Amino acid sequence: MEITLQMLDEVRTRTGASYEKVVEALRATNGDVVESIVLLEREKDDVPLKGELYEQGSKVVTKLKDLVAQGNNIRVKIKQEDDTVIELPATVGVLSAVVAPALAIVGAAACLATKCSVEIENRNKADGKEPFIGPEVGS
Repeated sequence: MEITLQMLDEVRTRTGASYEKVVEALRATNGDVVESIVLLEREKDDVPLKGELYEQGSKVVTKLKDLVAQGNNIRVKIKQEDDTVIELPATVGVLSAVVAPALAIVGAAACLATKCSVEIENRNKADGKEPFIGPEVGS
């Protein structure tokens, strides 16, 4: 089966695909122009557009920023009697536990051994405000 320039141009004009992709499609369909067009259209529909990927990525980044901001408004205080030993944003505590879980376990054991208490304070609720929760990703 011979692939002609006319066949290439016909498929390329209708699909907008590159010459390389058109040749591959024509070879895969034994030179059937209509089947080549259908094949290339299916491939195009299966691949998300760059704009859609960028939009979804932007939503994910926005959601992560919102979650970090919320975590920074939630404070974890470790107290011994009335003295505050350490005060951290919840985000730092979670990241520390993920990065160094062994250290987090040792710290928790030390808190128990020294009879420390752990308090969690939501600064947004202390101001009478509800914490902001960003839009759902993908909506």
